[in-house]
Amino acid sequence: MNEIITMMSILFLVGMTKAASTRWLQQTLTEGNQKGAVDWLKKGEKVSAGTVYFGTAEQFKDDGYNIPVIPIGGEKSSTEFVRQTEPTILIMDRKDTVRRPLFIYQKTAREAFTVWLLEQPFQDLGTDKKSGIRAFRVDEEVELHFKRGNKKFDPYTIKVVDVAPYTEEV
Repeated sequence: MNEIITMMSILFLVGMTKAASTRWLQQTLTEGNQKGAVDWLKKGEKVSAGTVYFGTAEQFKDDGYNIPVIPIGGEKSSTEFVRQTEPTILIMDRKDTVRRPLFIYQKTAREAFTVWLLEQPFQDLGTDKKSGIRAFRVDEEVELHFKRGNKKFDPYTIKVVDVAPYTEEV
């Protein structure tokens, strides 16, 4: 009987440890920033663009986002933001409102996205006077697929997939 109680106690403690580690991970993603963490752009990423923000990494950090840091000059150097004054883009997903914003700092991805955006109907929501971040709302319901070649420095390309509901005219 004591063996069963001991085994149940161990299982209970292991279960509690796993739940606590998940909460800790979520807490470290935001690092106390009010707007939370952002996701890196990765090869094969898909997003349904809703609201798009243009600014610098420094402006997004000052506005309350936890912007990832990248080692500049190798792994052993001090970490800094990706060229703090370099333009970056945050994309809010139209469909998944719980998803963290997609953070785009790569030059080829920024250029491909900007060229695509200029060809779309969108609303200019203006520039926030406090942060200096400019916002746009994309009118078309499309899903953007970010693709990249197999080599390390291959440029990003965007494939646009129309996801708007089909309505037949009568």
